[in-house]
Amino acid sequence: MSKPSKGSKAQRRKRAPARRPAQEGDRPLKPPPLADEPADTPPAAPQRAICYAGLPGPWWHHALAIAGLLVLACVFYLPDVNTGFFHLDDPDYVSKNAMIQGLTASNVKRMLFEPYFANYSPMHLLSYAVDHAVGGLDPRVFHWSSNIWGGLVAGCVYLLAMCLFGRFSAALAAGLLFVAHPAHVEAIAWISSRKDLVAAVFATLSAVTYVQYRRYAGTRSAWCWYAASIVLFLLGVAGKQSVVVLPGILLGFDLFFEGRWDKGLVLDKIAYGGVGLVFALRVMGAQPPTGRSFDLYRVAFTTLHNLWLLTGCSEYVIYRLPPVAPSSALAKGLVIAAAGLLGVLPLALWFHGPRKVIAIAYWLLLAMAPAQVLGFIHPVVDRYLYFPSVALSLFAAFAVDRAAALGTRRGLTVVSAICACICIVWGAKSASYLNEWRDPRSVWYGAVRKSEDPLCYQFLASHYIDTADRVIAALPKRDPETLATADAFARAVWRDDPRLDALLAEWQDAGKGKVTDEFRRHLYEVARENLDAALARKGDENNPNLYFRRGMVLTYLGEHDAAWREFEIALAEAHEKVFAQARDQLIVLSHEALGIVAWRKRDYQIALEQMLKADEEQRKRGGNWAPRLPDHIQRLKRLTRQN
Repeated sequence: MSKPSKGSKAQRRKRAPARRPAQEGDRPLKPPPLADEPADTPPAAPQRAICYAGLPGPWWHHALAIAGLLVLACVFYLPDVNTGFFHLDDPDYVSKNAMIQGLTASNVKRMLFEPYFANYSPMHLLSYAVDHAVGGLDPRVFHWSSNIWGGLVAGCVYLLAMCLFGRFSAALAAGLLFVAHPAHVEAIAWISSRKDLVAAVFATLSAVTYVQYRRYAGTRSAWCWYAASIVLFLLGVAGKQSVVVLPGILLGFDLFFEGRWDKGLVLDKIAYGGVGLVFALRVMGAQPPTGRSFDLYRVAFTTLHNLWLLTGCSEYVIYRLPPVAPSSALAKGLVIAAAGLLGVLPLALWFHGPRKVIAIAYWLLLAMAPAQVLGFIHPVVDRYLYFPSVALSLFAAFAVDRAAALGTRRGLTVVSAICACICIVWGAKSASYLNEWRDPRSVWYGAVRKSEDPLCYQFLASHYIDTADRVIAALPKRDPETLATADAFARAVWRDDPRLDALLAEWQDAGKGKVTDEFRRHLYEVARENLDAALARKGDENNPNLYFRRGMVLTYLGEHDAAWREFEIALAEAHEKVFAQARDQLIVLSHEALGIVAWRKRDYQIALEQMLKADEEQRKRGGNWAPRLPDHIQRLKRLTRQN
């Protein structure tokens, strides 16, 4: 059988099927391997998608933006520069703190390793030491420094928004809104709240460097960014313990910005956790117990209240009444349910919503947690919102970024206009509240009109008493600063009083006189009214200082028997006070005050006994709260011998 003919070469070419054109996804043809090359070379690993924007654009653009925010914050808070030291905490942290008055090796060592004033915040104290090295105890230097720290936080917010979204308009909106927020006035105007500013600067920078670490993951520079983030976090918690929640915030960034699920998700948070644990143990060992236990209603109420304060629509005041659970179980349940809904909201957004919004929501809720779950006497305080408000600014940056990404000029214009309106409203509220801090009658004068907290009334009375004792008593020295302080205070207190002109003229001529005595008595009478209002609102709270102040007022007004009873109550409550430093001081001062009352009643033997007890307690407790005790004792000994 003959073999079939295959045909000619041209015929075979016609019968061959046509070659299919190359399509996407086809494996490319490769030349045969060389002699020294393996036959099966593995394909290159796919590159990791980079979700963070970094810092696009020239570096000097960002430097100018940060400098602009810094200058804006300093100018905006310029009115607080002449407010002086605040009578609450500022003496303990600054004006009477020998530790900050010299950057010596021993002082720095004490600041770094020893708790101070029932707290452990070394970076906070170091910032004061730097201020003192620049301008001594001039309060204007400390206020300028706080304003600069506030501007630095706004600059850090800009950097973080830029790294997350990569859009200048979004980052600038975040920084401007942060400067304008009215909840920040307390943290900046009150020098003792510097800790919130210091902690926020370093914690936000730690977040910036962590984002850069994840952006450059797999490169040599990544671990440099990671190490910088750890160091900055350490400096942040050394400023204030409240930023210890930052590792949880970064975990949210990993999950929702990046979609990260590898083992490093937890491993690279271990170093943060170790740093936070060390500082947490130090702070817990330094702070006395407040007697407040965990209360679910309290946590729920403070969550809702703090969120309302973050909107910028509330009234801002230095102290508010802590929440008290209502008698109605239904009202209590509704508040707890509302806060619980807020807690699960990020979980709902996990499945239905922008993942970046979820990450920022976790920042907000976690940053508010320390003030809510710990047993603070005042869980709702403006300065506790300083670090959580960073997240609020990031929400604004996200809105601007989304509007710009849609590519419609109209949408971006609308969102930008909304941000501008919010900035104007917040700025006006901040300026108004800042004026309350500048009031010569103290910020407590405005506080008693907005809050029923008894401490607001008590501290307003204390300011009137201290002004009467310190400022008016110093008038004969003719110090220009004292005269200016007394003049502003008198014009505010006796604004509508016909004796004002005679009082000011008396101060210019001699410094003291009949009208000055009338003014001083008026101050003590106003102080008494406010102390009575504080006592009516006190409840069963331990507050020996309230009774001590009442005793001072009654002593000046000549009601010695009533003053004796107040000082006895102050002494009894002082023995029950948990905070050792306040307890020891009040015990000594109460014994001294009892001795002074007995002295005025000419009961010299009883007066001497009380002075000797005060001296014994002062020696035993290692303080110097009553420096004139030796002189009092010597004079009373002479009087008892004469009688």
